[in-house]
Amino acid sequence: MKALFINPNLGGAPSLNLGLAYVISAAQEKHEVKLLDLNFSGLNRLKLVREEIQVFRPAVIAFSATTFTFPESLRIASFIKNTFPGILVVFGGVHPTLLAQETIGEPAVDAICIGEGERSFPEYLDRLSLAQEPAVAGIWYKDKCGSVQRNEPRPFREDIDSLAFPDWDHWELEKYLQTNLYYLPGALKFLASRGCPYDCSFCSNQAIKKIIPGNYYRVRSPEALIAEIKFNHEKYAARGFKSIVFGDEIFGLDPRWLREFCASYQKEGLSYKLPWSVSTRADLVTQEWAFTVAAAGCRMVMLGVESGDDWIRTQVYKKEISREEITSAAVNLRNQGVPFGFYLLVGCPQDSRSSIRASLRLVQKLKPVVSHFSFYQPLPGTDLLSSVESRLWGKHRELDGYWNVPRISTFNLSRASLRRLMWVIRLTESIRFLKLGWELKKIIFIADIFKYFLAPANWKNLLLVKLHFKSDLQQKTIFKYIAQTKGANL
Repeated sequence: MKALFINPNLGGAPSLNLGLAYVISAAQEKHEVKLLDLNFSGLNRLKLVREEIQVFRPAVIAFSATTFTFPESLRIASFIKNTFPGILVVFGGVHPTLLAQETIGEPAVDAICIGEGERSFPEYLDRLSLAQEPAVAGIWYKDKCGSVQRNEPRPFREDIDSLAFPDWDHWELEKYLQTNLYYLPGALKFLASRGCPYDCSFCSNQAIKKIIPGNYYRVRSPEALIAEIKFNHEKYAARGFKSIVFGDEIFGLDPRWLREFCASYQKEGLSYKLPWSVSTRADLVTQEWAFTVAAAGCRMVMLGVESGDDWIRTQVYKKEISREEITSAAVNLRNQGVPFGFYLLVGCPQDSRSSIRASLRLVQKLKPVVSHFSFYQPLPGTDLLSSVESRLWGKHRELDGYWNVPRISTFNLSRASLRRLMWVIRLTESIRFLKLGWELKKIIFIADIFKYFLAPANWKNLLLVKLHFKSDLQQKTIFKYIAQTKGANL
């Protein structure tokens, strides 16, 4: 059976969709599949969709949707149903998992895949190819009468080592590798683990664990992970693959696993060939943790700090990490010459000028190479949304309320005040970026900035892919410098 997968345009910087890549690899073992990746499509999305369907003639079209990509995915799905009414449209991903009833209730959606889809979606296609009702665990579907049939959820798969490697031949890989959006040039994305054992109040992880049975947090063996890395390096090095980003929620949670992986990575000679970056929790980054990853070629660690205000971080976000642990992580990484960055949220209902300024002061004190300030997004099913939802929306539950940025004012700040504070943050970060670039390369940094703005290709990319020029410029200057030398002076 022919299945067309659509990766919707994110409306921002392109990012490799690992979850979708795994499902494509699983489905292609028995079925004819194709990917239409709209990340680089510009403004011609619907035209491309129509042309692809006319040529490929799929029986099923599958979307991978988060809460942020759901509106655009639904718009494309509605176009498909109106233009090609005989094609079945399936939605999978985090959003259909968390809002199953709302998603299957959309007229353009024929079925949804709840939870991980490597087994559920291929089985769904198997049943359809045999003209059978898709009574498949993890699938909800509309029958011939339009009634919704709800199959039981499929437990999380324990043995994730046995999953087929993502097949990046379906993707416009060179374009992703050239964008350098993962802090290191030519980065390909890998997973060492799935899920997260923690329950931060703002995060979808704790909501997913309530819906899907089984063990949510699972770790691959170092052997399987390194086998995938070596396989892809041999296959894609000539196409620009020269560094790794681990897309784990938390990398290196188990110290023993971390030591084994890093020792094997060094033994295989990969620490010099493929530098890597990770995201993790600050309370994990001990002296030993920092020493171990540094020796194995880690060149960037992103820490989920969320807020510089202790009460917001620990009581509102339920992120049980102290200021001392954040400071210790920064010191440990800096001592090993590993650059680090912070993820921070702004605009949760309890935020105030004081708490947001506390985040700025923490950044100014610890001097991460990069700090990503994002607006708080009230995600469906999360504890933080549940605790404030009635005060935010009352009885209004329109789906578009979940992703407008910023959707609301906080209890302490108006929307205008919040935006003004974000402008202050952006300006502060821009000054930090210029200062750091000068410290690293002096006149070479200034020359690289001029080269960037004089290159027509950069402007074309900014227009077509909607990259924020500062982020793109960071990748082509500071993170290029980091890749060339250890960052002990950062």
